Amino acid sequence: MSDLTMASHSAADTARDSAAPPAPLAKALRGILVASMILHAILLTCMISMRVAFPYGQSLDVSQYQINRSLDMGIDPYSMEGRLTPPYYAAGYGPVFYMSNYAFAKLFGDSIRTVRLLHGLIALALIAGVARMLSMVTGRNRFQTAVFTSVFLGFHSTTYMFCRIRPDLLALMFAVYAMLIAWKAVGKPRSEPMLAFMASLLALALFTKQTYAMTGVFILVYFAAYRRFDLCIRTIAYSILAAAMVWIACSMAFRHTNWIYPLLIPTAGHVESGVKYAIANMKSHFIWTGTTPAFLLMGVLATAASVRRSGASSDTGPCGKDILFFAFWFFASGLIAFLLSFMTASSVHYLAEFGLATAVLLASLYRKIEVRNSIVVSVLLQITLLGAIVGDIRLVRGEWFSYKSIPYQEEVAEILTLNTPEAEPVCSFFSNIPTLTGREIHFLDNSYYVHYGSYGFNIPELYGVFDSYMNDRKFSAILIHPEDTFFSPEYLESHGYRRAKTRIPRTNRTMAPDLYLRDSAAPAAHEAP
Repeated sequence: MSDLTMASHSAADTARDSAAPPAPLAKALRGILVASMILHAILLTCMISMRVAFPYGQSLDVSQYQINRSLDMGIDPYSMEGRLTPPYYAAGYGPVFYMSNYAFAKLFGDSIRTVRLLHGLIALALIAGVARMLSMVTGRNRFQTAVFTSVFLGFHSTTYMFCRIRPDLLALMFAVYAMLIAWKAVGKPRSEPMLAFMASLLALALFTKQTYAMTGVFILVYFAAYRRFDLCIRTIAYSILAAAMVWIACSMAFRHTNWIYPLLIPTAGHVESGVKYAIANMKSHFIWTGTTPAFLLMGVLATAASVRRSGASSDTGPCGKDILFFAFWFFASGLIAFLLSFMTASSVHYLAEFGLATAVLLASLYRKIEVRNSIVVSVLLQITLLGAIVGDIRLVRGEWFSYKSIPYQEEVAEILTLNTPEAEPVCSFFSNIPTLTGREIHFLDNSYYVHYGSYGFNIPELYGVFDSYMNDRKFSAILIHPEDTFFSPEYLESHGYRRAKTRIPRTNRTMAPDLYLRDSAAPAAHEAP
């Protein structure tokens, strides 16, 4: 929002607040909130530190990091030729994401930890941008800014991705800073440099992850709400120019230009799975999603009461246009996330922008609610932060289980080294153990080669080349997550692979892999009974 519409205390409210010191109960609740925010921050810091330092692959970290290998070999991971060329790495995200990973790794050391550190820094930059956004919404009230930044960080669809090698937070960071510039520009008569920079950020967000094209639409809606149609026209012009420049820059790195992969349009066949996904995600964020509707209902009622009440001009908080825009952003981003959840292999990362829009909308309504129901609001905020802390503990606990798996993964690496030829490829979707032992991983992400049709890749050749490797037993070993539904023990044994025995049991609740060795390479001591 602009400086002209920024939330601020009126003189009457300031005098009233200074004349009436907070009640003991209100002071106690405020102190508990501060303690909860500090604990929330400490737990997230622990999670980030543990994740960056962890030496082995987690989730899709390996598949996205290994694209650097394709770039080193001069293989275009977007082209069909590149996807069908050993080591068979397919890129499914925007080129800005991969270019950022590659450049940072070359500058500061080519390792999975280095690229995780990059995404940790991106997370910090995102938090700073969100805090600045919430500061503008709350009228530079530090306490409210801290509270609602904590609310945003309590949405673990977002914090789960901190230090993961994924494009979502990078795209969201570009979108946040573009929107901050838009809020400033709407109150200025001429703002060409600001608009040009904003358009550049929008282009970078688009070529990081194409779903963030909607950020440009949200900004145009905001300008139109203030009848700044001149800004709409100039934003469109600058965005086209910026997108063309980013396109040219990406073309210098990649020969192929098929960067915006097709999204699956929700169909009747996907609706059931999409609804199940949405329900499952609400369960995982039960406290967060349970308190949010209560906040919104109180905010709507308080806003309606302030409109009817005489002397409404003395009320505080963002103006009506800003609140309506935040509500539009909230519902639109939520609808987009819900529709995208119908895609095969979709995940919680689509909800990142929705979590931000929710925190901003709640912050914009807070002042109107707080002046009438301060105790109730404090209790709701405390419940929300307690839910966030419970989620933090789960995240830290998950990292702790990962560290407990290190001895097991070291033994897997030793078995792999002793029982497989270094020159033969290994199949490993979520583990970088083969790379650490000098083996080359073929086929990175099973979404492209195994789960046929995922993410719109309806290309039989991608599955066919993987199937031929399995039928011909070209892999010396296969490392899989034990919950992988495709690589069942029966499937692997039918193709001539048997699970290697380990002295150390595999730690549950981790991405630690099961190791399957080709029969001809597996010694009797490591064969499964």
